[in-house]
Amino acid sequence: MNKIVECVPNFSEGKDLAKIERIVAPLKNKENVKLVGVEPDASYNRTVVTVIGEPQAVKNAVVECVIIASQEIDLNHHMGEHKRMGATDVVPFIPITNISIEETVELSKECAKEINEKANIPVFLYSNSATNPDRVKLPTIRKGEFEGMAEKLKDPHWAPDYGEAKIHPTAGVTAVGCRPFLIAFNIDCATKDKEAIKFIAKAIRLSGGGYKCIQAGPAEMEDFIQVTMNVTDSAKRIKLDVGEVIQQVAALYRPALERNGVTLNTDIDTELAVYGNPEELTQVLFNILQNSKEHTQSGCITISAVRENGTITITVTDTGSGLPPEILPRAFERGVTGKDGGTGIGLAICKDIMDAHSGTIRIANGDCGAVVTLTLREYREDASHAAEG
Repeated sequence: MNKIVECVPNFSEGKDLAKIERIVAPLKNKENVKLVGVEPDASYNRTVVTVIGEPQAVKNAVVECVIIASQEIDLNHHMGEHKRMGATDVVPFIPITNISIEETVELSKECAKEINEKANIPVFLYSNSATNPDRVKLPTIRKGEFEGMAEKLKDPHWAPDYGEAKIHPTAGVTAVGCRPFLIAFNIDCATKDKEAIKFIAKAIRLSGGGYKCIQAGPAEMEDFIQVTMNVTDSAKRIKLDVGEVIQQVAALYRPALERNGVTLNTDIDTELAVYGNPEELTQVLFNILQNSKEHTQSGCITISAVRENGTITITVTDTGSGLPPEILPRAFERGVTGKDGGTGIGLAICKDIMDAHSGTIRIANGDCGAVVTLTLREYREDASHAAEG
């Protein structure tokens, strides 16, 4: 069977239908490319396009669209409820049939490179294609939007993956990556109180201490305010090698630690099969490493993983200052583990995810730093794995 990929480019134009038609024209009547949907939204001033087909054919057609969008859209005169940083704000690729995540990541990199070379637009890789832990989540990259992006790119940490650290004067920057299926879900609220809706959105989304794999924010419509949400990973749990997950996270996080003079080591047994959600377990490791990074100014962090008596034990140790003794008993409560006494939720999220996986998480201070210990049940073909995502 042929390989099939889906692409869902988001263009920062939702009002001028003639302009939208010109942007999506390369997706029509093209061999091995099927245009599934074009959804403009005037309030968001944004159009979401869905296209599927043969990977190279889809990529080539989408690059054509991005070039046209850079000619048609001037973000200096753009206003809308949806946050945006580019004329083509984001180009996600989703593997559908007979194509792996790894192949789709490579496809996204080809697309990003061509967008930069043909349209002179700086491009960030995000989600599964990210080259840096700060670039996994699109809202983190987009923070500052078009108006603040020129200043943001002056920071070497935010140098684009493709192109110079200088925004396109009218088309801004673009994010490209391979990601899972995303479900958009919006709730219209009978109120104009934006602060109340911001409070609700914060309570719902993962970054505010809410539900896993949920992004949420307020969007002001003409007569009401909307809670706009994305379910970023609706996948059920699968059999996976948690050792591979650890290695992938370590490879992604190691450069950020090394810039701070911290070495990241791994000591991992082979064939560490568990039943779980790879995105959620990745989030746990990211949060723990972030916590270790804040308390380790130099030295090293070590991740070890062993299998024993049906249990996978993952241990993360660091040579940092550890946690204050008065905080340790409450380390997994929201609002008590933040840097400099701020409101921290990272470890609380880890606890929620480990509980959902029928696992455990413990934290203690060792001889020269913090020690975080995770346990998961080893996958067995004859076992019942009822806890699905």
